[in-house]
Amino acid sequence: MPGPALSIPPLSDRDLRLLQTFRAVADAGGLTAAERGLGVERTTISRRVKLLEERLGGPLCQRGPQGFELTEFGRAALAAADDLADAMANARNRLAAARGSITGELRLGVADTCLTNPEARIAETLDGIARRAPYVVLHVAVDAPSRLIEALGARRFHAVISGHVPGNVRLEVTPLFDEWFRLFVAARAPLPPPHVSELRGLGYGAVLRGAERSPAGLAVARLGLDHQASASGLEAVATLIATGRYVGHLPTHLPHGLARGHRFAEVRGAETFALRTEFMLITERDRPIGAVLDVLRSAAIEAHTTTRPLPGERGGCDPSRTTRTGGGAGSSVAGPTHENQLGRPARPD
Repeated sequence: MPGPALSIPPLSDRDLRLLQTFRAVADAGGLTAAERGLGVERTTISRRVKLLEERLGGPLCQRGPQGFELTEFGRAALAAADDLADAMANARNRLAAARGSITGELRLGVADTCLTNPEARIAETLDGIARRAPYVVLHVAVDAPSRLIEALGARRFHAVISGHVPGNVRLEVTPLFDEWFRLFVAARAPLPPPHVSELRGLGYGAVLRGAERSPAGLAVARLGLDHQASASGLEAVATLIATGRYVGHLPTHLPHGLARGHRFAEVRGAETFALRTEFMLITERDRPIGAVLDVLRSAAIEAHTTTRPLPGERGGCDPSRTTRTGGGAGSSVAGPTHENQLGRPARPD
């Protein structure tokens, strides 16, 4: 790390290009991984990073057999490179707005369960962006909610659609839709699903996903089962449930989109164990992207305030609910139940 007496020279156009290269390397997670995105050879990328280190007076990353890792100074340089990229984007957006058009790029992260959720109108949102601002370049990535929030803080995304929001006053949220989690076991036709009071006697274990003090963790503890397994990601939860030995929380829409050969059934009498997660559009308050963000927000609100499908259509979600576009952060709460056409508990209103 540079000593306290060192100063940073005035940045030239060449320095800005070197910072762009370094930012691409950090985004990709290494020199080799950045080759395709930059369209140049690894040796050239390495030379540019070395030149930037010499200009700034300190090592930016550690490269070797142990992998690629940013130094403390490198993380500061990456934050500065992100600020420069945002400033350039904002300047471009202002000039485009002066000519009556909206241009630039929009990097959007989407939670990995949204594709199978009929209430997640992601495709409709992207279509709305294209209609409003056809010259905006979209970059969409799908990942787990916790990693999306981390990537948003690291400025890999301009915005994310996720249900995981820590208590962070730096985040600005726009609620879009709900996702309901219920207790599932592997189906054992022609036997009916077990009642929640029968789980312990039948020898079921509980699948724990996330922290023990989370809403899902507390709900699992209330089951009072003798053993449990931990899982990272909803597909891991579903895999453990599919063994027939475990009970766990899954989004009500997910079993319909899982691989063929595995059938799941909702546990009877487990209405008070249902959990609701509020999905929202999340941005950073101190990182405005001007008209592009306004287009994203208006397109997302429009897509998620239409009437829901009728029961039995695309997973049987509630037709009476329209998505709220105001309110607080995400939550997990218990809810009532109705009967769907299969005679099993369905998503609550």
